[in-house]
Amino acid sequence: MNIHDESGWLFEADTKNTHDITPQDLQLLLKLAEEEDRWAENVKQEVEYHDAHPHGSGIEILFNDLRVMNGEGAIVQFPFGYICTFRSKRHLFRGEPQDYDFSEASLSRRCRKSSGKKRSQREIELLHIIANMRVAQFRKFIWQFDIIPQWEGKLSEVNYKALAQHYGFETFLLDLTNDIRNALFFATCKWEKDHFEPLTQKDICQSERSRYGVIYHTPDWKIDFMNGGNLLKLHSSFEKERDRKRPSIIDTGLWDGVAYQIGLQPFYRCHTQSGYVYPMKTIEDIRHNGEFERLRFPQTVEFSNYIFQMMEEGKKIYPEEGITKAMGVLEQMRGTLKFSEDDLLWAYEYDEGDKKEFPSIDQLRDVLQSEETARLIEDAYGVADGQITVSENEVEYHLSENAMNEINASYNDKSFLAPIGGKIYMKPSSFDKNY
Repeated sequence: MNIHDESGWLFEADTKNTHDITPQDLQLLLKLAEEEDRWAENVKQEVEYHDAHPHGSGIEILFNDLRVMNGEGAIVQFPFGYICTFRSKRHLFRGEPQDYDFSEASLSRRCRKSSGKKRSQREIELLHIIANMRVAQFRKFIWQFDIIPQWEGKLSEVNYKALAQHYGFETFLLDLTNDIRNALFFATCKWEKDHFEPLTQKDICQSERSRYGVIYHTPDWKIDFMNGGNLLKLHSSFEKERDRKRPSIIDTGLWDGVAYQIGLQPFYRCHTQSGYVYPMKTIEDIRHNGEFERLRFPQTVEFSNYIFQMMEEGKKIYPEEGITKAMGVLEQMRGTLKFSEDDLLWAYEYDEGDKKEFPSIDQLRDVLQSEETARLIEDAYGVADGQITVSENEVEYHLSENAMNEINASYNDKSFLAPIGGKIYMKPSSFDKNY
């Protein structure tokens, strides 16, 4: 394994084979993380210098704009809205605690039968619409917290779908990170009810697959939207979007195969995980799509404990924050089968339900409440009663006044920009929000 290859690949761009790596290789990956920290800090210092000493023209201005975008504190327009960037790095990773057959987004996994075979396109679209109705409820629920309207009024747009993804909602977005330490944490630790724990020998020895952890890796330039990744795919997508009169939706399939930095968001989990999302509604899985190297390593209790402690028992990427006081409500929402007409309208129109499968919202409503969909839900989610109801009234999720006040207090009066040093370095001239 070569962590210093100028191409950014660790194994000479060999994306077809699984690369078995050693404990020594894992230490090299941790060394790479330190080198990436230094690289990102150098970019940040260059940005600060040029901000204090503006000069140059032509190509130098272009290079400085690229530095700013990669440094942090840039308001960047993505196809589906503006974000405020955190520090970019030169690699993207994903960590998984077992040697799975497939590596794909949470909703993509739901769209497979127990045999591993993909469901029909009609079933996939139904599951997508149900997932989007749950995200619509999430969006309406978090809007009641002071931080959300304040964020949209003062800084940037909220990426509700990526935010929902990071709080347990199913989407066609695959989580990536630009920090190998985060990926190693997810590859070597387990979630137990409401917290992470290191792996035990029993966990490791459950099966042949559980004996290995897996890291997916790709150079930043290969797929990162901000650094020109997958230019042919982006050009094709923008051509299709040219005549649209409203923002794009991230997971309709059009923007699949490109990684998008989530940036700063109102809740902390996205940026503490240095989070990216990789839409893959139309992508089978990343194990075989030719964009990622696949690194496999033997799990050990010792290394799991080492990473667990290095990441402060998960607090570095799962920080204690106000929204955790509403996790009980979010858990209800993630499994709900009760929706309002507004939830349905949102999923069908704004999230662009497939009009070929369901030509009218009336037809979709009937299908959602049918025995056909009830059987699909029972099979996909393993529930006894999969009957969906759609009513005129909003579905109410109650949070006590004390919990509401505590959540607001945990975010109010805190600088939105504190995680990136408190300063915006670049924003589009058309972006007139008040900082």
